[in-house]
Order: sequence, then structure tokens, then C-alpha cells
Amino acid sequence: MTSVSGLHLIVPGGGLYSTPVMMLLTPLGRRSGRILSHSYRLAPEYKFPVPLEDCLHATKYFLHHAREYGVDPTRVGVAGDSTGGNLAAAVALKLALETSNNACPLKLQALVYPALQALDFQTTSHRTRETPWLDTLSHASSCSLYLTGNISWAKRFVSNTHISDCLKTSRFAGYVDRHLIDPSLPKMALTDDVIIDLPEEIKDIVNPYFSPLMAEDSQLTGFPNTCILVCEFDVLRDDGIMFAERLEQVGVRVRLEHFQKGFHGVLNLIRKPLEFQVGKEMMKSLVSFLNENL
Repeated sequence: MTSVSGLHLIVPGGGLYSTPVMMLLTPLGRRSGRILSHSYRLAPEYKFPVPLEDCLHATKYFLHHAREYGVDPTRVGVAGDSTGGNLAAAVALKLALETSNNACPLKLQALVYPALQALDFQTTSHRTRETPWLDTLSHASSCSLYLTGNISWAKRFVSNTHISDCLKTSRFAGYVDRHLIDPSLPKMALTDDVIIDLPEEIKDIVNPYFSPLMAEDSQLTGFPNTCILVCEFDVLRDDGIMFAERLEQVGVRVRLEHFQKGFHGVLNLIRKPLEFQVGKEMMKSLVSFLNENL
């Protein structure tokens, strides 16, 4: 079959423990052309890295067989919302680091209110932007389930007592520095050669495939053209903003859009009987990015 188009690989969210939310796929497909989504095994039965491995396998398979589906393999992008954004970013990172020139074979990635770290649950958005759609404890429980298979770490995540004082001044803490959100704030004073003394059960919170914000600058350079959409009323708002800033600092092309009236999950609420104009605006922005760059 002749290659005729590009294609968006969609990694849906769902907290990594519930059936991935697929509602955005139909309107996205109508507006942006070819899309492909896939499921992945879920926590608590399947902990990290199994869901990521499922997504990575599906993405590699499609890249290898794209022409059989009439798709140009050089015009494939990955997108995800919420925890799907976590998996999409981790897939892009993994693909980039597996190539000899640290260049991701994906043409773009689009991340919608992505969950990108489990080191700091006391960011400004975690402390001040909880909503009935997503609060910090719910997100922490999701992280705990994905990492350990249970929610025993959730409350310690919320209070940031899951990490030591040493880790709070390590290079990893610098990757979620408040200065990335507000440049008027001074940069953190970091300590070199800190011993990472995390309990074995949660040691992967600094693994960039679990927390893409924990990737080193040199690892971020291979990311493809990126769009990140964040909402003002969302505990994950700062994750997306920090990731956009870090990518931009290492030379990755980034489009960051901050929807001041938006809240977590609103992209799924664009059709009657429950529809929000801001969700329609986000969908329009996402489709525009995909169509312009793929």
C-alpha cells in the first residue's frame, strides 16, 4: 500500500488503574484524520514498567509496519492525556535513547495535562489547584498503584515524606525547581553527589521512564517537536509547565498552551449534554498542532 498520510498514536489516560478514557478519540479523529489507539495492561495487577512496555511495543510495531497501513513512517506522532501523557512522554524518551544519534523516530508528541513526576507533591498547583475532577491524594494513589501495586505510599507522597532531606537538594529536585514556573524565584541550592537513599519499593520515582521530568538534560535533547496543553485548575498544571521549560532550555521545539479556565479532564467534555467551551478550545488547539506538524 502506498504511504499517503501521517498518523497519531494516542495513549489514553485513566490513572493507569482504570479502563483508559477513550472519549476524545472520536472527535479528534473527525478533525485531524488518521488516529490509532491501543490499550495497555493496568495496575495494580501490572505495575511499572509493564504498561510502558505495552505502549512501547505497540509504537515500535506500528513504526515498523506503518507502510502496510498506508502511513508514512516518518510522519508518526504520539499523544496522550493525563497518565497517557506520562506514557507518551516515556515512549518518546525511550525511542530517542535507543537510537544511535539520540533522535526520536517520532515526528512529534502532544501531551495534554500530563502526569510527569512523583518526587514533589507540594508544587503550587498540587497545593492550590485541587478540583473534584482530580485532587492530590487521588493522583498520589494512582502513582502508588502504578509503582507498587497498592496505595500504601499515597499519603506519604502527598506530604513529601517519601523522600529524604538529601534528595530534596539533589539534582532530581532541581528538575522540579519552582524557578522553572516562576523565573523571579531564586534557583534551588543543589548538592552534588547526593546518595539516593530511596526505599526499594519506590526507587523508580527518579527513573525517567516512570517520571519523565527526572530525565537529565542530555536525555531530553532527543525529544521531537512537542505540544503541551495545561489547565489552570489542575494539580498537574506545574508538571506540564516545568517539562515545557526544560525541553525548551535544551533546544526542543515546544508549544505550551495554558488554558486559564480549564480543569483536568475537560478535553473529554466537549459534547452535549456536558460540554465546556474551554474543552472545545483545547481540542481545536490540539488538532491544529497535529495537522500543522504531522
